[in-house]
Amino acid sequence: MDTLSNYSVIRDVILPDGQKVPLLDIKMMSDEEWNRKATRQAVDHYKMTFGKDPESEAAACKWHHQVIDHVIATGGEIPWNHQ
Repeated sequence: MDTLSNYSVIRDVILPDGQKVPLLDIKMMSDEEWNRKATRQAVDHYKMTFGKDPESEAAACKWHHQVIDHVIATGGEIPWNHQ
């Protein structure tokens, strides 16, 4: 699938070396929306793992960061089992 055909070109940008690159009209997510979705995901993962609501969204986010750090440190070992 051709990526350029999925988005309209707003204009071309000329790089310092003279190369012309299309600037595409791609919808972006705001930081606020990203943070809302990441928080929701952390809370959902917490509930799935522990079977209960976290004490707070901040607690769920802290736990989720610890899980991600563990996965990165171990090369992909996931420290829970959703059976």
